[in-house]
Amino acid sequence: MDDRHFDKAAADEWIDVIEGEGQRIREADLYPYLRNWIKKTNPSSLLDIGCGQGACASQIDLNACAYTGIDPSPFLLERAQQIYNNQRAHFVLGNAYQIPFENIQFDAAISIAVWHLLENKEKASQELSRVIKNNGSFVIVAGNPEMYDEWTRTYETSKRIGIRFEGTNRLANGTESTDVLFLHSLDEIVAHLNAANLQVEETHTFRTAIAIQGRKVIK
Repeated sequence: MDDRHFDKAAADEWIDVIEGEGQRIREADLYPYLRNWIKKTNPSSLLDIGCGQGACASQIDLNACAYTGIDPSPFLLERAQQIYNNQRAHFVLGNAYQIPFENIQFDAAISIAVWHLLENKEKASQELSRVIKNNGSFVIVAGNPEMYDEWTRTYETSKRIGIRFEGTNRLANGTESTDVLFLHSLDEIVAHLNAANLQVEETHTFRTAIAIQGRKVIK
C-alpha cells in the first residue's frame, strides 16, 4: 500500500483492521475527537479524502451534514456502498492528488490515516485547499512525526531512503503486506498546508497519531 496503489489484498487487509480491532481502538479516541470537531465546525457538506470503506460516515449526523468520501480503491468503495448506503452519503473514486470535484465545493474536509502515505504533500495540500470553501475547516489525522520510530518498528523487514520508508510484514495466510510511508516532519507538513492557504490552528495527539486542524484563509 502506498499513495498510488491499493490492490484487493490491501483493501481486504484494511477492511479486517478497521472492522475488527481497529474499530474498538478508533472508538477510544479518534471517533470522539471527530464527533466533537464536527459539532464545533457544523459543516453542511463534508469531504472525506481517503475514506476507505466509509467508517467515518457512521460517526456523522447525516441529517445535518452531506458526506462525500473519495478513495483510490474500488474494492473499498464497494464495501462502503454496501455498509453505509444512505442518500446523504456518497462514495466516489478519487485520490488526494486528483480530487474529482470543482473548486470550493465543501464546507469542510477530513483525511484519516492517509497523509503519511503521501509523497507529494504539497500537491495534496493544494487539492485540499482547492475544494473547500473560504474559511472552510479541515482535519488531517496521520502518523505523529515524533512517533515515527513507533510506526516503523512494527514491520518485520524494512528499508529507508531519505523520507521514504518501506516496511513489510508476513500475514497469517503466508502472503506479504508492504506499506510505503513518507516521513515528513511536522514543520514540513504545516509549511505545505500554510503555502496552500490552509492555516493550522491546533494539533492534538493520541496514541501514535496526530490530528492537525485548521481552516482555509485567503491572505
